[in-house]
Amino acid sequence: MEKPTFEIYKKEIVVKQAHLDDLNHVNNAIYVQWIQEIAGEHWNSRFTEEETQDAHWFVLEHHIQYKQQAFLGDVLQVETTVETPQGVRFPRIVNFYKNGKALVQARTLWCLVDAKTHRPKRVSQAFLDRFKG
Repeated sequence: MEKPTFEIYKKEIVVKQAHLDDLNHVNNAIYVQWIQEIAGEHWNSRFTEEETQDAHWFVLEHHIQYKQQAFLGDVLQVETTVETPQGVRFPRIVNFYKNGKALVQARTLWCLVDAKTHRPKRVSQAFLDRFKG
């Protein structure tokens, strides 16, 4: 069986002073914030607010590898895509690049939760199809 291909959602981020830590490079916590933001943007680009009001995303895990540092004024390219769900676990990949080179690579696991029952729910095929490339 052939593995499905999912779209890649992209954006650029310009590093600002507020993103820096005491060593004058992007603070690790900022990457977590950016990972969560791009995941939400990707989600919102595929679904209307009305379509998403019955469910919420919860983070189960972030695995982040830092390859290089980013500094004030750097322009970062950020890409994200989803992978095939594993039960109620929904993997997402987020990669940051600077000048075409890998800066940060992250794999996160998310869980879709019913807004009324607060119980995990599986991602439907119709839902998953919205992310296909």
